[in-house]
Amino acid sequence: MRAGLLRERVEVQRLVTTRDTFGGSDQSWEVAAVLWGGVRPDRGDESLDDSRQSASLSYVVTLRHQGPSPAFAPGMRLRLLSDGRILNIASVVDVDRRRSRVELRCTERPVKS
Repeated sequence: MRAGLLRERVEVQRLVTTRDTFGGSDQSWEVAAVLWGGVRPDRGDESLDDSRQSASLSYVVTLRHQGPSPAFAPGMRLRLLSDGRILNIASVVDVDRRRSRVELRCTERPVKS
């Protein structure tokens, strides 16, 4: 894989649950890694949610496999450091089955104006 294709700085985040002092729980996003990735648009979709039209954008994010890097999984998310957009990981594909490159299928819901 050519390094020039991985131009976008990507923060990999995972959801963590912590206990507060009152016995309740609090969820927050924790940075698992910061990597170089290739981000390319895949498609856009529209749907009807509660009688409102909703749009979502799909992306394919290519990352070089890092030895001790986090195991990528649906439910995690990426934050693009260039503009702060959040991409939710929907699926993970080991492209060549040699763990040298991973493709993450991600979705972004645009902020409603």
